[in-house]
Amino acid sequence: MKNKKFLEAEVLSRFQEGAILLPPLVTTTIQRQVPLPSRYVADALMDAVLPQDPETKFRFVVEAKSQSTPMIVQRALLQVKEVAGNFGLPLILVPYLASERLQELEQAGVSGVDLCGNGIVIVPGRIYILRTGEPNKYKESRPLNNPYRGRSAMVARMLLMRPRWNTLKELQKAIENAGTRIVIS
Repeated sequence: MKNKKFLEAEVLSRFQEGAILLPPLVTTTIQRQVPLPSRYVADALMDAVLPQDPETKFRFVVEAKSQSTPMIVQRALLQVKEVAGNFGLPLILVPYLASERLQELEQAGVSGVDLCGNGIVIVPGRIYILRTGEPNKYKESRPLNNPYRGRSAMVARMLLMRPRWNTLKELQKAIENAGTRIVIS
């Protein structure tokens, strides 16, 4: 399953009723795609309990993401924190949460769980669960852009071949003569 891009629905499907959210917290009910009055559609509303106190339920507003990049985690954190207040506690689900992301979640007071077994669950005044150290089973890789190809590289090549040009038009014409079409802007 490594390097597979997950859809949010697939991330959510890993957490079923009766599954362990983050030990010892167990999910009891999950409602998917729940519209909230704030014109926001929560990926899920999830209730969870501690086995020793099954009568006390904790409701989470869930934002699931298919990637775990720092920017995506930060965006999910802000998004769910903004709307969760009246409807439950904020929680994000992603494929992997690095230690740095867990610290960011802790500082923001937002819970987060990944598919590798890492996570943090915060219920102010009641629960604080932190699990970390599990390796990333869902590494994301993207091909790097080659800085030596394309239009910007042609400009740099021309400037290396001839550092001084009388006009910008002259530089543009030389680049176009070399086979790369560019516009001055």
